[in-house]
Amino acid sequence: MLIKSVRSTLPNLKRETFAGISGALLLLLCLSLQIDAQSAQPAANVSRETQTSKVNQSNSTKTVIAPTYLTLGKSVKGHDITAMIYGKGKKRVLVFGGIHGDEENTTVVARSLAVHLNTETLPQNLTVIIVPDVNPDGLLAQTRVNANGVDINRNFPSKTWRADYTEQRRFPGLKPSSEPETRAVLDLLERYPPHLVVTLHAAMGCVNWDGPQGAFAALILTSINNYPLCATLGYDTPGSLGLLTGVDKQIPTVTIELRAENASTLVEENLPALLSLLKQFAAK
Repeated sequence: MLIKSVRSTLPNLKRETFAGISGALLLLLCLSLQIDAQSAQPAANVSRETQTSKVNQSNSTKTVIAPTYLTLGKSVKGHDITAMIYGKGKKRVLVFGGIHGDEENTTVVARSLAVHLNTETLPQNLTVIIVPDVNPDGLLAQTRVNANGVDINRNFPSKTWRADYTEQRRFPGLKPSSEPETRAVLDLLERYPPHLVVTLHAAMGCVNWDGPQGAFAALILTSINNYPLCATLGYDTPGSLGLLTGVDKQIPTVTIELRAENASTLVEENLPALLSLLKQFAAK
């Protein structure tokens, strides 16, 4: 009854069709991987925060918001881990993709959100920070784990972290925060304390949540992408980002587990849901 009640308060929004963008998004992903690969080579010192003047052609009819690029750190193999910062509002939303390298569609969906943030879709009271490639080494190798064989989503210093594991692909590391990718995310959480955290994973096809008001955020998403709610994933996730932010830090945290579908379909399902979430959260 609670779910039905909350659903009834949501606006009757239709899923928009973003036809023709999947090719562009996949091209963006490929280009980003090439750039990341090149970044491992020696380069001149670059400021940690730089403004971009690139114009998002797909939003040519709207006033584009140029992001600030923030380098959070480097992966095990020396690839930059970069955050894109949009807006200057007091309420901060952090969005993470590519935590597991074999879930490349999470990166595509995260980048699609970045492409579609403009003065119409980004509420003025929000700052949205997107990290599309938390685990660039894993993404390039198409492996769940990073280059040290560590599952980043078991390496966060939550109260639940433990050293034992059942599968090598879920190896939590020798100690919490042992990995540079983990520390890059922790640095962002410290520098920009979030009011809402969104993580993207695959491919269970549901929406999970942690922390206060996490369920409300999940309901907003499911009202648009039509994914079922999953209060639990059916297995423990000790040392996960969701448990660190949602349970330990009591920050509303929602996880979209993408379906096992092509990138175009996943963007069509989840981009409108994410944009709706930003508007609803800004209005709270």
